[in-house]
Amino acid sequence: MSATVPARPAAEAMVQPHERQAPDPASCYPAARCLESAREALAAGEYELAHTLAWRAHQQGSTHDASLLFVLARAQVLSGRAGGAIVTLERLARLGVATGVADDPEFAPVRALPDWPIVEAMFAKQSGPIERTRVALTLPPGVSVSDLAWDNVSRRWLLASAADARILVVGEGERVLSTLVAGATAGFGDSLHRLAIDTERGDLWVVSAANADAGGSRLHRLQLISGRPLATIDGGGHGEIVAVQAVGDGRVVAISRRGTLGRVAAGSRRVVAGKDAKGPTLHAAAFSPSAGGLLAASPDGLFRIDPVTGRVTPVEATGGFSLDGLSGVCAADKAVYVLQAGALGVRRVVQLHFAGRDSAPTAEIVDQNLRDGSTPVACAVADGRLHYVARRGDGSHVIRALAAGR
Repeated sequence: MSATVPARPAAEAMVQPHERQAPDPASCYPAARCLESAREALAAGEYELAHTLAWRAHQQGSTHDASLLFVLARAQVLSGRAGGAIVTLERLARLGVATGVADDPEFAPVRALPDWPIVEAMFAKQSGPIERTRVALTLPPGVSVSDLAWDNVSRRWLLASAADARILVVGEGERVLSTLVAGATAGFGDSLHRLAIDTERGDLWVVSAANADAGGSRLHRLQLISGRPLATIDGGGHGEIVAVQAVGDGRVVAISRRGTLGRVAAGSRRVVAGKDAKGPTLHAAAFSPSAGGLLAASPDGLFRIDPVTGRVTPVEATGGFSLDGLSGVCAADKAVYVLQAGALGVRRVVQLHFAGRDSAPTAEIVDQNLRDGSTPVACAVADGRLHYVARRGDGSHVIRALAAGR
């Protein structure tokens, strides 16, 4: 398994020590603030301070936080602690995180250590390709899909075409796409982001944006079978909406990237502001009662969110499996899948197995580092079987499916 720690910004080298006020490491709290201060100290060349701050972040944060561990490894080697850095890098290798340290001049002191070949071999072993899915449908040239949903009643797939703001449909076992509804008819914005189906009411929910830079979003409620527009709802100033989910008993929850929860009542034409899920920047969400309810994917990991109180609880996988860099999540019944294609640059699809609502899941890699350069974009579950949209290295899009019974 392999994730990739992001490259350091070129602007780091431009920061001068006199341009910042050194923080007090003793009062550094919480871990995220310590980590940010450590990055600033590294950029300013204050390596001893960076090590102190990174170690404080490590003491307070998750032991499985790949971004934190990499910053700690940098601070260790740059402050003259190569022995400590190789121990930290070994932990990253066991988490399945690729770091690029084999070619990084900063880590030359680590590569000079006798134990480096062992750690280097661990990184190489963890980065190999895994392919358990097959291509179920190759999308036509020019079609880029931002989300998909499975209509179990009509036995068809619904796809949000990002490029031209259309909802496309393709029946089970078919290979020809048709348009359910186009943007001008439904009042969509310039781009479509997310889809969700409310099976209790037979509604299709769509999230669109007026333009890529506006930051605001609209919610659209459509009749699922026909695609007939029923309502267009302004996001109400909640920022970019990244997910909309039916969470049972008539509730539909809209979630913004900054963690604001909004509720849309049955028949309503407005979003009622709810609690804020403070903390992580969110990318996607899914609803799974058996796994604890509302699950949200973030570059910082996977979280359970209480839609009533806004309480956020981190979900950590067993065995030290890293859930950093998540860009997507989908669920149905007891099947939960996450996509790692976000902040850490990983290209991996993982199934999470939950024993109960509040349990820590075990992780099983489905696909990883496919040879065609595929990046997972969005996923959905049909009859307990994973399907996901993948963007290939050449820019084309396909839908991949996990074989039945796997």
